Amino acid sequence: MEACRMRNSGRPGPSLGPQLDQITARYSALADDDTLAAGNRKAAELMVTAETTLMDNGDHEGALSLATQAFEAFCNANDVIAQADAMRLVIHAYIAQADAAMYDGGSGAENQAADIYDKAEKKAKDQLKRFKDLGNVRGQGCMTLSLAELADGRRKTAEPDELREVLRLAEQAKGCFVEAGDKKMEALAQMIIVPTQYRRHEKEDASLATEAALSIFQTVGDKAHEAKALQLMSYAHIIRNELEESIQVAQDALAIFREQSSRFMEAFCLFMMAEYYLHFRKGRDALPLAEDALELFRELKWCKGWEAYAIDAIVQAHLLRGEDRKALAVAQEAVEAFQESNDKRSTAVALHSVVSALMITGEYEECLKAVEEEQSAVQDLGDPRWEAGVLLDVATVHLAAAAS
Repeated sequence: MEACRMRNSGRPGPSLGPQLDQITARYSALADDDTLAAGNRKAAELMVTAETTLMDNGDHEGALSLATQAFEAFCNANDVIAQADAMRLVIHAYIAQADAAMYDGGSGAENQAADIYDKAEKKAKDQLKRFKDLGNVRGQGCMTLSLAELADGRRKTAEPDELREVLRLAEQAKGCFVEAGDKKMEALAQMIIVPTQYRRHEKEDASLATEAALSIFQTVGDKAHEAKALQLMSYAHIIRNELEESIQVAQDALAIFREQSSRFMEAFCLFMMAEYYLHFRKGRDALPLAEDALELFRELKWCKGWEAYAIDAIVQAHLLRGEDRKALAVAQEAVEAFQESNDKRSTAVALHSVVSALMITGEYEECLKAVEEEQSAVQDLGDPRWEAGVLLDVATVHLAAAAS
């Protein structure tokens, strides 16, 4: 069996987390502005700390507390623009909290995450009504965009109705930002629209929307989001089978992520370039990128799940290079490490890497044991969609064993 054949097992990928507005620079400047009242400067400091706490440490509880304090302070100061920014940060902290609940898994994980989304949605809708009453169009756009992000976050499938609602809300938010003249927020709405269009197989529309967002970010000088838009453009090249162009654009994004000291996005960009090479069966090119991504993910201990996926990319790269025993050793070592740390989700992913390697080596008896262990691990997580994918793996292994 060829390398990479068993990679798609219906498992959910790790979360990218909430896509923050990255307003630290703006609020840092406000915090240092001596012409502002002390309360406004303090509120701005809270915003900076809240966003960096979430972005750099993944601390959703700390970020939620700080962003809530900032929102209340801006309400006291009657700063409507800052109120909208702070409430979006509150919503992003809730999204990160829901992601953490889902990652830990178990029978009550989906209900717990749903409760968190319900809280966040109520806050967003309450503030949307308030901004409508105030006649503040930008605030309405901010809350509508938050509702789009919540709808996307709690979406369980790529069913047309669920995607249609995400797209409707994001388009509505974009319209508000156009009316309010906020170009950056308009482009951020586009960044929700683009992946939704890809899921709807609207590839050309998604590519055009990415170019529009990139142009805006470049015009307003938002380097962090420029890099993210370049990352999306890289993907657009991949789906057109343009590997060389995709890697070049991804390298441009990588340079900005490094310049911005955005460690997680640097790791993610390296990982995606490795995946692109794997898609084209270029294991030699993929391996160093996957290894670099793994090193960074290990440094960022709050990035749950990504280490296992980077290891899987390394395993697949070794298999494509004909290094079957090396691939198997890497995968087995990962299983042991994740079991020791009681990370059930990453253990399941690593077990799947073991199964992939054993299918290549033809050790079907051991492969059957590994895939059954994988099935048991996924059952413990309480994810029926992932379990259904693993059942296909079980069938594939049985068929291969019978045919050998």
